[in-house]
Amino acid sequence: MWQSKMMICGLGLIIGLMLGFIGGYFWVKDELVAMSDVTTSHFIASEVEANMGQYFSASPEVGMYALQTNIRLLESQKKRNSKILDEKVLAWDLVLSYARLGKLAEKLGKKVVAERAFSRALDASKQTGREFKSLSDLLQLVEKLDNSVKRTRKEKVDTLSEPRL
Repeated sequence: MWQSKMMICGLGLIIGLMLGFIGGYFWVKDELVAMSDVTTSHFIASEVEANMGQYFSASPEVGMYALQTNIRLLESQKKRNSKILDEKVLAWDLVLSYARLGKLAEKLGKKVVAERAFSRALDASKQTGREFKSLSDLLQLVEKLDNSVKRTRKEKVDTLSEPRL
């Protein structure tokens, strides 16, 4: 008799724990997804920033590798149909990464890689809302942006190297 009561209590405890676990999951599920999205967006931002740092400061070979890594990361977000990044921002990042990859490949004499990268940059530009009519238009924009970034980076270094009073 007491064994059957213990079994019923044990069964009730197990069912209660399971229901509590399931209820708790549904209660925090949205918070976990939101935290995951924030973590992923921070990861993407830090990776893109690190890769762009390599593009601006390392050798062309290292810059190419960094841009290829950047492109893989951005393309994976695009394939996942991720809502973490705005579609136009993602498209612009891809356009600029492909164009910069093409510039470095051209500089290293890798014509096939450069042509493929430039072609993909122009294709991706269609998703930005600003389709470039020619490759030279795109490369002029990239050159302006790169010069602006280089000036900003130089100013930051100059500011940090000034003696403090």
